[in-house]
Amino acid sequence: MPIDEEKRCPQCSAELPAPAGFANWCERCNWNLNPSTTTQEHPPSSLARIYETLNQRLGRSLFETVLHEQVARPGASLSSRIAIGLAFAIHASTFFVAAVGIWLLIAGWPNAFALVLSGMLLGLAWLMRPRLGGPPDDVVDRATSPTLYCLVDRIADGLGADRVAGLVISPSFNAAIYDVGLRRERYIELGLPLLSILSSQERVALIAHELSHGVNGDPARGRLVDSAIRALMRWVAVLRPDDIYPSSVRVPNPVVALLMAPLNLALLAISEFLLWGARALIALLYRDSQRAEYYADLLASRLSGRDGMIGLLSKLYYAASVEWVVHRYANYRRESEDLFDNIRSYVGAIPGREIERLRRLSVLKASSVDDTHPPTAFRVQLIQERGPVEPALFIDSDESARLDGELQLFRERVSTALVQRHDEALWR
Repeated sequence: MPIDEEKRCPQCSAELPAPAGFANWCERCNWNLNPSTTTQEHPPSSLARIYETLNQRLGRSLFETVLHEQVARPGASLSSRIAIGLAFAIHASTFFVAAVGIWLLIAGWPNAFALVLSGMLLGLAWLMRPRLGGPPDDVVDRATSPTLYCLVDRIADGLGADRVAGLVISPSFNAAIYDVGLRRERYIELGLPLLSILSSQERVALIAHELSHGVNGDPARGRLVDSAIRALMRWVAVLRPDDIYPSSVRVPNPVVALLMAPLNLALLAISEFLLWGARALIALLYRDSQRAEYYADLLASRLSGRDGMIGLLSKLYYAASVEWVVHRYANYRRESEDLFDNIRSYVGAIPGREIERLRRLSVLKASSVDDTHPPTAFRVQLIQERGPVEPALFIDSDESARLDGELQLFRERVSTALVQRHDEALWR
Protein backbone atom coordinates (compact mmCIF):
# COMPACT_ATOMS: atom_id res chain seq x y z
CA MET A 1 0.00 0.00 0.00
CA PRO A 2 1.48 3.39 -0.95
CA ILE A 3 2.27 5.72 1.92
CA ASP A 4 -0.03 8.75 2.16
CA GLU A 5 1.67 11.87 0.80
CA GLU A 6 0.98 13.66 4.08
CA LYS A 7 3.14 11.01 5.79
CA ARG A 8 6.10 11.69 3.54
CA CYS A 9 8.68 14.42 3.96
CA PRO A 10 8.05 17.06 1.25
CA GLN A 11 11.79 17.64 1.03
CA CYS A 12 13.32 14.14 0.78
CA SER A 13 10.20 11.90 0.58
CA ALA A 14 11.20 9.94 3.68
CA GLU A 15 8.37 8.33 5.62
CA LEU A 16 7.18 10.40 8.59
CA PRO A 17 5.58 8.93 11.73
CA ALA A 18 2.07 9.91 12.73
CA PRO A 19 1.98 13.29 14.56
CA ALA A 20 1.91 12.90 18.34
CA GLY A 21 0.93 16.40 19.41
CA PHE A 22 4.36 17.86 18.64
CA ALA A 23 6.05 19.24 15.53
CA ASN A 24 6.34 16.63 12.81
CA TRP A 25 9.81 16.69 11.29
CA CYS A 26 12.13 14.56 9.21
CA GLU A 27 15.02 12.77 10.89
CA ARG A 28 16.77 12.23 7.55
CA CYS A 29 16.98 15.82 6.22
CA ASN A 30 15.83 17.90 9.24
CA TRP A 31 12.80 19.25 7.40
CA ASN A 32 10.54 21.28 9.73
CA LEU A 33 13.14 21.13 12.49
CA ASN A 34 12.14 24.68 13.39
CA PRO A 35 8.44 25.08 12.46
CA SER A 36 8.48 28.81 13.21
CA THR A 37 10.83 29.42 10.25
CA THR A 38 9.41 26.78 7.89
CA THR A 39 6.22 28.79 7.41
CA GLN A 40 7.91 32.10 6.68
CA GLU A 41 6.69 33.75 3.48
CA HIS A 42 10.11 35.05 2.52
CA PRO A 43 13.25 32.88 2.65
CA PRO A 44 16.28 34.34 4.45
CA SER A 45 18.43 36.70 2.42
CA SER A 46 21.89 35.77 1.15
CA LEU A 47 23.45 38.02 3.81
CA ALA A 48 21.40 36.34 6.54
CA ARG A 49 22.52 32.91 5.35
CA ILE A 50 26.16 34.03 5.31
CA TYR A 51 25.77 35.45 8.84
CA GLU A 52 24.21 32.20 10.06
CA THR A 53 26.95 30.09 8.47
CA LEU A 54 29.66 32.28 10.01
CA ASN A 55 28.03 32.03 13.45
CA GLN A 56 27.86 28.26 13.19
CA ARG A 57 31.54 28.04 12.28
CA LEU A 58 32.51 30.36 15.14
CA GLY A 59 30.41 28.35 17.58
CA ARG A 60 31.88 25.06 16.44
CA SER A 61 35.42 26.50 16.54
CA LEU A 62 34.99 27.72 20.12
CA PHE A 63 33.56 24.37 21.21
CA GLU A 64 36.48 22.46 19.70
CA THR A 65 38.91 24.82 21.43
CA VAL A 66 37.33 24.38 24.86
CA LEU A 67 36.99 20.62 24.36
CA HIS A 68 40.74 20.17 23.91
CA GLU A 69 42.29 22.90 26.06
CA GLN A 70 43.30 21.81 29.58
CA VAL A 71 43.21 24.92 31.77
CA ALA A 72 41.72 25.44 35.21
CA ARG A 73 39.90 28.63 34.21
CA PRO A 74 39.63 30.68 31.02
CA GLY A 75 41.94 33.66 30.76
CA ALA A 76 41.12 37.11 29.39
CA SER A 77 41.67 37.48 25.67
CA LEU A 78 42.81 40.55 23.75
CA SER A 79 39.22 41.34 22.74
CA SER A 80 38.02 41.34 26.36
CA ARG A 81 40.93 43.59 27.36
CA ILE A 82 39.92 45.99 24.58
CA ALA A 83 36.32 45.90 25.84
CA ILE A 84 37.48 46.70 29.37
CA GLY A 85 39.58 49.58 28.04
CA LEU A 86 36.62 51.00 26.10
CA ALA A 87 34.37 50.66 29.15
CA PHE A 88 36.94 52.49 31.24
CA ALA A 89 37.05 55.27 28.63
CA ILE A 90 33.24 55.55 28.67
CA HIS A 91 33.19 55.95 32.46
CA ALA A 92 36.18 58.31 32.37
CA SER A 93 34.26 60.54 29.94
CA THR A 94 31.38 60.64 32.42
CA PHE A 95 33.67 61.86 35.20
CA PHE A 96 35.24 64.35 32.80
CA VAL A 97 31.82 65.79 31.92
CA ALA A 98 30.97 66.03 35.63
CA ALA A 99 34.30 67.76 36.38
CA VAL A 100 33.74 70.32 33.62
CA GLY A 101 30.22 70.95 34.92
CA ILE A 102 31.52 71.58 38.45
CA TRP A 103 34.30 73.83 37.13
CA LEU A 104 31.76 75.92 35.15
CA LEU A 105 29.55 76.18 38.21
CA ILE A 106 32.42 77.55 40.30
CA ALA A 107 34.35 79.59 37.74
CA GLY A 108 31.32 80.95 35.86
CA TRP A 109 29.30 82.05 38.89
CA PRO A 110 27.01 84.02 38.60
CA ASN A 111 26.99 84.04 34.76
CA ALA A 112 23.58 82.67 33.66
CA PHE A 113 24.93 81.00 30.52
CA ALA A 114 27.67 79.21 32.48
CA LEU A 115 25.16 78.05 35.08
CA VAL A 116 22.78 76.66 32.44
CA LEU A 117 25.62 74.87 30.66
CA SER A 118 26.90 73.56 33.99
CA GLY A 119 23.48 72.19 34.84
CA MET A 120 23.24 70.44 31.47
CA LEU A 121 26.66 68.82 31.86
CA LEU A 122 25.98 67.68 35.40
CA GLY A 123 22.62 66.27 34.27
CA LEU A 124 24.32 64.31 31.49
CA ALA A 125 26.94 62.99 33.91
CA TRP A 126 24.19 61.91 36.31
CA LEU A 127 22.42 60.09 33.48
CA MET A 128 25.63 58.30 32.48
CA ARG A 129 26.72 57.42 36.03
CA PRO A 130 27.49 53.77 36.84
CA ARG A 131 24.61 52.08 38.64
CA LEU A 132 25.57 49.97 41.63
CA GLY A 133 22.12 48.50 42.05
CA GLY A 134 20.41 47.48 45.25
CA PRO A 135 19.20 44.27 46.86
CA PRO A 136 16.02 42.78 45.36
CA ASP A 137 12.73 43.34 47.15
CA ASP A 138 11.64 39.72 47.38
CA VAL A 139 14.65 38.10 49.05
CA VAL A 140 13.75 34.80 50.69
CA ASP A 141 14.17 34.79 54.46
CA ARG A 142 16.71 32.26 55.74
CA ALA A 143 14.30 31.14 58.44
CA THR A 144 11.72 30.30 55.75
CA SER A 145 14.06 28.20 53.61
CA PRO A 146 16.94 26.97 55.81
CA THR A 147 17.55 23.82 53.74
CA LEU A 148 17.81 25.75 50.48
CA TYR A 149 20.17 28.32 51.98
CA CYS A 150 22.27 25.57 53.53
CA LEU A 151 22.56 23.88 50.14
CA VAL A 152 23.59 27.14 48.43
CA ASP A 153 26.22 27.75 51.14
CA ARG A 154 27.61 24.21 50.81
CA ILE A 155 27.89 24.60 47.05
CA ALA A 156 29.63 27.97 47.40
CA ASP A 157 32.12 26.48 49.87
CA GLY A 158 32.73 23.53 47.58
CA LEU A 159 33.56 25.85 44.68
CA GLY A 160 35.61 28.29 46.73
CA ALA A 161 33.11 31.04 45.88
CA ASP A 162 31.74 33.78 48.13
CA ARG A 163 28.53 32.93 49.92
CA VAL A 164 25.41 34.75 48.77
CA ALA A 165 23.76 37.50 50.78
CA GLY A 166 20.34 36.26 49.73
CA LEU A 167 18.35 34.32 47.20
CA VAL A 168 15.21 35.00 45.18
CA ILE A 169 12.61 32.54 43.90
CA SER A 170 11.30 33.95 40.61
CA PRO A 171 8.76 32.98 37.90
CA SER A 172 11.42 32.71 35.17
CA PHE A 173 12.58 29.50 33.53
CA ASN A 174 16.16 30.41 34.32
CA ALA A 175 18.65 31.27 37.03
CA ALA A 176 20.95 34.26 37.51
CA ILE A 177 23.50 35.71 39.88
CA TYR A 178 24.37 39.36 40.37
CA ASP A 179 26.35 41.65 42.68
CA VAL A 180 24.86 44.90 44.01
CA GLY A 181 25.81 47.88 46.14
CA LEU A 182 29.16 49.30 47.18
CA ARG A 183 29.98 46.13 49.06
CA ARG A 184 29.13 44.04 45.94
CA GLU A 185 26.86 41.69 47.86
CA ARG A 186 25.90 38.64 45.83
CA TYR A 187 22.35 37.43 45.22
CA ILE A 188 21.22 34.35 43.35
CA GLU A 189 17.89 34.11 41.53
CA LEU A 190 16.35 30.68 40.97
CA GLY A 191 13.35 30.26 38.68
CA LEU A 192 10.72 28.00 40.24
CA PRO A 193 9.41 26.66 36.87
CA LEU A 194 12.90 25.31 36.18
CA LEU A 195 13.53 24.11 39.74
CA SER A 196 10.23 22.23 39.73
CA ILE A 197 11.30 19.85 36.94
CA LEU A 198 14.84 19.20 38.20
CA SER A 199 16.08 16.26 40.22
CA SER A 200 18.16 16.83 43.34
CA GLN A 201 21.54 16.58 41.58
CA GLU A 202 20.27 18.73 38.71
CA ARG A 203 19.41 21.43 41.26
CA VAL A 204 22.97 21.18 42.56
CA ALA A 205 24.20 21.64 38.98
CA LEU A 206 22.00 24.71 38.45
CA ILE A 207 23.10 26.49 41.62
CA ALA A 208 26.74 25.49 41.15
CA HIS A 209 26.76 26.76 37.57
CA GLU A 210 25.63 30.22 38.66
CA LEU A 211 28.06 30.39 41.59
CA SER A 212 30.90 29.23 39.31
CA HIS A 213 30.73 32.52 37.43
CA GLY A 214 32.24 34.14 40.50
CA VAL A 215 35.39 32.03 40.26
CA ASN A 216 35.92 31.35 36.55
CA GLY A 217 36.79 34.86 35.38
CA ASP A 218 33.78 35.63 33.19
CA PRO A 219 34.47 39.11 31.70
CA ALA A 220 30.79 39.77 31.01
CA ARG A 221 30.04 39.55 34.74
CA GLY A 222 32.37 42.46 35.47
CA ARG A 223 30.59 45.57 36.63
CA LEU A 224 32.80 47.89 34.57
CA VAL A 225 31.76 46.62 31.13
CA ASP A 226 28.17 45.86 32.10
CA SER A 227 27.59 49.38 33.44
CA ALA A 228 29.23 50.91 30.35
CA ILE A 229 26.86 49.00 28.07
CA ARG A 230 23.88 50.09 30.17
CA ALA A 231 25.08 53.71 30.09
CA LEU A 232 25.26 53.65 26.30
CA MET A 233 21.77 52.15 26.08
CA ARG A 234 20.41 54.91 28.33
CA TRP A 235 21.90 57.44 25.93
CA VAL A 236 20.21 55.66 23.03
CA ALA A 237 16.85 55.73 24.83
CA VAL A 238 17.18 59.47 25.55
CA LEU A 239 18.51 60.62 22.17
CA ARG A 240 16.61 58.46 19.68
CA PRO A 241 13.64 60.46 18.25
CA ASP A 242 10.23 58.86 17.86
CA ASP A 243 10.13 59.96 14.21
CA ILE A 244 12.06 62.19 11.84
CA TYR A 245 9.17 64.42 10.86
CA PRO A 246 6.94 64.93 13.92
CA SER A 247 3.24 64.26 13.46
CA SER A 248 0.73 67.10 13.49
CA VAL A 249 -0.54 65.89 16.85
CA ARG A 250 2.84 66.41 18.52
CA VAL A 251 3.88 69.53 16.55
CA PRO A 252 0.86 71.26 14.98
CA ASN A 253 2.96 73.90 13.20
CA PRO A 254 4.30 72.33 9.94
CA VAL A 255 7.13 74.87 9.72
CA VAL A 256 8.40 73.94 13.18
CA ALA A 257 8.06 70.25 12.31
CA LEU A 258 10.08 70.76 9.14
CA LEU A 259 12.80 72.62 11.06
CA MET A 260 12.94 69.77 13.60
CA ALA A 261 13.62 67.14 10.93
CA PRO A 262 17.38 67.89 10.55
CA LEU A 263 17.80 67.85 14.34
CA ASN A 264 15.98 64.52 14.59
CA LEU A 265 18.18 63.12 11.85
CA ALA A 266 21.28 64.19 13.76
CA LEU A 267 19.95 62.68 17.01
CA LEU A 268 19.11 59.46 15.17
CA ALA A 269 22.65 59.26 13.77
CA ILE A 270 24.19 59.82 17.22
CA SER A 271 21.92 57.24 18.85
CA GLU A 272 22.78 54.69 16.14
CA PHE A 273 26.49 55.32 16.72
CA LEU A 274 26.07 54.74 20.46
CA LEU A 275 23.94 51.65 19.84
CA TRP A 276 26.65 50.15 17.65
CA GLY A 277 29.15 51.02 20.37
CA ALA A 278 27.15 48.94 22.85
CA ARG A 279 26.93 46.11 20.32
CA ALA A 280 30.67 46.31 19.76
CA LEU A 281 31.31 45.86 23.48
CA ILE A 282 29.04 42.81 23.53
CA ALA A 283 30.73 41.37 20.42
CA LEU A 284 34.18 41.86 21.94
CA LEU A 285 33.13 39.87 25.00
CA TYR A 286 31.10 37.21 23.20
CA ARG A 287 33.82 34.57 22.76
CA ASP A 288 35.19 34.92 26.30
CA SER A 289 31.67 34.95 27.75
CA GLN A 290 30.70 31.77 25.98
CA ARG A 291 33.97 30.11 27.00
CA ALA A 292 33.19 31.10 30.60
CA GLU A 293 29.81 29.37 30.30
CA TYR A 294 31.54 26.15 29.26
CA TYR A 295 33.91 26.37 32.22
CA ALA A 296 31.09 27.16 34.62
CA ASP A 297 29.50 23.89 33.48
CA LEU A 298 32.75 22.00 34.09
CA LEU A 299 33.20 23.51 37.55
CA ALA A 300 29.61 22.81 38.51
CA SER A 301 29.80 19.20 37.30
CA ARG A 302 32.51 18.53 39.89
CA LEU A 303 29.85 18.90 42.56
CA SER A 304 26.76 17.64 40.74
CA GLY A 305 28.38 14.82 38.81
CA ARG A 306 28.11 14.17 35.09
CA ASP A 307 24.51 12.93 35.14
CA GLY A 308 23.32 15.89 37.20
CA MET A 309 24.81 18.46 34.83
CA ILE A 310 23.69 16.68 31.66
CA GLY A 311 20.20 16.30 33.13
CA LEU A 312 20.06 20.04 33.86
CA LEU A 313 21.28 21.01 30.39
CA SER A 314 18.85 18.64 28.71
CA LYS A 315 15.92 20.19 30.56
CA LEU A 316 16.86 23.65 29.33
CA TYR A 317 15.27 22.53 26.05
CA TYR A 318 11.86 22.67 27.71
CA ALA A 319 11.44 26.46 28.04
CA ALA A 320 8.86 26.62 25.22
CA SER A 321 7.06 23.57 26.62
CA VAL A 322 6.71 25.25 30.01
CA GLU A 323 5.36 28.38 28.32
CA TRP A 324 2.74 26.24 26.59
CA VAL A 325 1.66 24.69 29.90
CA VAL A 326 1.34 28.17 31.45
CA HIS A 327 -0.74 29.29 28.45
CA ARG A 328 -3.06 26.29 28.79
CA TYR A 329 -3.31 26.70 32.56
CA ALA A 330 -4.09 30.43 32.33
CA ASN A 331 -6.91 29.85 29.86
CA TYR A 332 -8.43 26.49 30.81
CA ARG A 333 -7.48 25.75 34.41
CA ARG A 334 -9.78 24.22 36.98
CA GLU A 335 -9.80 25.17 40.64
CA SER A 336 -8.27 21.86 41.70
CA GLU A 337 -5.34 22.08 39.28
CA ASP A 338 -1.82 23.01 40.28
CA LEU A 339 0.37 24.68 37.65
CA PHE A 340 3.59 23.01 38.74
CA ASP A 341 2.03 19.56 38.82
CA ASN A 342 0.89 20.21 35.25
CA ILE A 343 4.40 21.31 34.24
CA ARG A 344 6.01 18.19 35.68
CA SER A 345 3.42 15.91 34.04
CA TYR A 346 3.76 17.55 30.63
CA VAL A 347 7.56 17.59 30.65
CA GLY A 348 7.66 13.98 31.81
CA ALA A 349 5.50 12.95 28.84
CA ILE A 350 7.61 14.61 26.12
CA PRO A 351 8.61 11.83 23.71
CA GLY A 352 12.20 11.11 22.80
CA ARG A 353 11.60 12.14 19.19
CA GLU A 354 10.68 15.67 20.29
CA ILE A 355 13.72 15.85 22.57
CA GLU A 356 15.92 14.84 19.63
CA ARG A 357 14.35 17.61 17.51
CA LEU A 358 15.18 20.17 20.17
CA ARG A 359 18.73 18.83 20.43
CA ARG A 360 19.29 19.06 16.69
CA LEU A 361 17.80 22.54 16.61
CA SER A 362 20.31 23.62 19.25
CA VAL A 363 23.18 22.29 17.14
CA LEU A 364 21.93 23.99 13.98
CA LYS A 365 21.49 27.22 15.86
CA ALA A 366 25.19 26.92 16.70
CA SER A 367 26.24 30.30 18.04
CA SER A 368 25.58 33.97 17.58
CA VAL A 369 27.44 37.07 18.65
CA ASP A 370 24.17 38.10 20.30
CA ASP A 371 24.04 34.97 22.49
CA THR A 372 25.68 34.84 25.89
CA HIS A 373 25.36 31.05 26.10
CA PRO A 374 26.75 28.40 23.74
CA PRO A 375 24.38 25.88 22.12
CA THR A 376 23.03 23.50 24.74
CA ALA A 377 23.96 20.46 22.64
CA PHE A 378 27.62 21.53 22.65
CA ARG A 379 27.50 22.01 26.42
CA VAL A 380 26.10 18.52 26.87
CA GLN A 381 28.81 17.01 24.66
CA LEU A 382 31.55 18.81 26.62
CA ILE A 383 30.32 17.36 29.93
CA GLN A 384 29.99 13.91 28.39
CA GLU A 385 33.64 14.00 27.36
CA ARG A 386 35.25 16.01 30.15
CA GLY A 387 32.90 16.07 33.12
CA PRO A 388 33.62 13.98 36.24
CA VAL A 389 31.32 11.00 36.67
CA GLU A 390 30.72 10.97 40.43
CA PRO A 391 29.31 13.97 42.35
CA ALA A 392 31.35 15.58 45.11
CA LEU A 393 28.17 16.88 46.76
CA PHE A 394 25.27 14.48 47.07
CA ILE A 395 21.73 15.26 48.25
CA ASP A 396 20.05 12.38 50.06
CA SER A 397 16.31 11.67 50.03
CA ASP A 398 15.63 13.43 53.35
CA GLU A 399 17.28 16.67 52.27
CA SER A 400 15.53 16.46 48.90
CA ALA A 401 12.15 16.10 50.63
CA ARG A 402 12.86 19.14 52.81
CA LEU A 403 13.80 21.15 49.72
CA ASP A 404 10.56 20.19 48.02
CA GLY A 405 8.62 21.24 51.10
CA GLU A 406 10.29 24.66 51.19
CA LEU A 407 9.78 25.26 47.48
CA GLN A 408 6.11 24.30 47.87
CA LEU A 409 5.61 27.54 49.84
CA PHE A 410 6.35 29.65 46.74
CA ARG A 411 4.07 27.86 44.30
CA GLU A 412 0.97 30.02 44.76
CA ARG A 413 2.84 33.33 44.45
CA VAL A 414 4.80 32.25 41.40
CA SER A 415 1.73 30.71 39.73
CA THR A 416 -0.12 33.99 40.13
CA ALA A 417 2.83 35.89 38.68
CA LEU A 418 3.07 33.56 35.67
CA VAL A 419 -0.64 33.84 34.89
CA GLN A 420 -0.53 37.63 35.29
CA ARG A 421 2.48 37.82 32.95
CA HIS A 422 0.64 35.68 30.41
CA ASP A 423 -2.48 37.87 30.56
CA GLU A 424 -0.48 41.08 30.24
CA ALA A 425 1.31 39.72 27.14
CA LEU A 426 -2.05 39.23 25.42
CA TRP A 427 -2.83 42.96 25.64
CA ARG A 428 0.50 44.33 24.47
